[in-house]
Amino acid sequence: MDEKQASPWRLEWQQWVRVLSLTHNRYQISKLVMLPMKDAREVLQALAMHGFAELQARIMLRSHRPRPPWRHEVPKTADRAPSRTFFLWHVPTEKCFQILLKNTLTSLANVRQRARLEREKRAALLIKSTRLDVKENPELLSEAEHTMLRELKSVLRRLGQAEMRLMQQITQLQY
Repeated sequence: MDEKQASPWRLEWQQWVRVLSLTHNRYQISKLVMLPMKDAREVLQALAMHGFAELQARIMLRSHRPRPPWRHEVPKTADRAPSRTFFLWHVPTEKCFQILLKNTLTSLANVRQRARLEREKRAALLIKSTRLDVKENPELLSEAEHTMLRELKSVLRRLGQAEMRLMQQITQLQY
């Protein structure tokens, strides 16, 4: 669903994961999040596509043997019609942590690459600003160069802050 079409009542994915930890049945999930069944099913499928939710693949029988992998539903009737079947969902927490860690590491690589590209793009200005004569007499830089240097330092500072936040998240996700 597009962002423009998103309901103002739509929950964030973290809230969906929290709801999934409370209940496993899509009918109950739909009631808890106060969405029509169709919308709840779409969100559950999107979460499943990204790895944050799964259909329960194995339910234990009385003999404590796992059922075949296709047994991730509980039929209301013998015909196993999807409209009359409870599909049970769960949150694979370890897999979620691994996905979040992978996404955070990718973001960290992107931030570092962006900082490197910003430095390369203005390499001549950086070299000129670090020269000894320019350090002693900053008036050797034009007003435009001063502005570009301030903008570059601002961008690099923000990228450094983003890198520190991502490093904190990585540390939290690893432990």
